[in-house]
Amino acid sequence: MFYGDSVLFNVALAILSLTEKTILQQDFEGMMKVLRSESMNIDQKALMKILRNQMISPEKYEKQWNKEMSRIPEN
Repeated sequence: MFYGDSVLFNVALAILSLTEKTILQQDFEGMMKVLRSESMNIDQKALMKILRNQMISPEKYEKQWNKEMSRIPEN
């Protein structure tokens, strides 16, 4: 079972996944407007399906992020 930050992290990733097409068509301000919109329609069943299938721990994501960032040369 997941609690706290882990749930919040996974819900945020699921919402980004569901709104990906719309978000990628926007500039930064447009993205923020979409994400802040109270009228953002999220299919609850689709959200739960994503959460069920793709739950990951923030620690695992952080390790992957650090690995990818280590490949980028510093100036």
